[in-house]
Amino acid sequence: MIKVIVVGLLIISMAVFFGTYEAFTLSYYEEQKAERYSDYAVAPFMIYFFIAFFIERYKYSLKINRLFDAVKQSLLLYTSVILFYLILIRSVVSGFIIFTNDVFGSKQEIAVNGIVMGKVDIRGPKGGNFEYDIKTENEIFRFDTDGVQINKYQIGDSFNERMSIGFWGLLSKDR
Repeated sequence: MIKVIVVGLLIISMAVFFGTYEAFTLSYYEEQKAERYSDYAVAPFMIYFFIAFFIERYKYSLKINRLFDAVKQSLLLYTSVILFYLILIRSVVSGFIIFTNDVFGSKQEIAVNGIVMGKVDIRGPKGGNFEYDIKTENEIFRFDTDGVQINKYQIGDSFNERMSIGFWGLLSKDR
């Protein structure tokens, strides 16, 4: 029993570390792109899980002649798994992607020069959501940041920062 508790605490502490790493070490980072990578990595497993579970429930329902109950249970489980993924797993996996991007990257630096096209500044009692939308010559970047850095630029300002390209190809800037 003690081993289960220790392993559980270890998993929880790793999840908290990966989920909050970028907030304490990076000024700017591409969280939205990391979440998209997370979706691409997890989607095949979830699709396989959904199909396998539905087939199992369908076979069982044929034995007991309760197809409606099998479909209802499948939909309930699908909804629960998707919500669990969106609320917890996605942030941990994207945090892991940002962590490995920052730690194991080549650290090739590039200059990101563009115009601030949008700004999200939502403050709350337990944190907030702070983002910049930057339009460069070739593409539009969305950088997450913190409550201090968000005051550095206003909409229409010129955004000029040196950023490093990491292991996953995501841009980030250390504090």
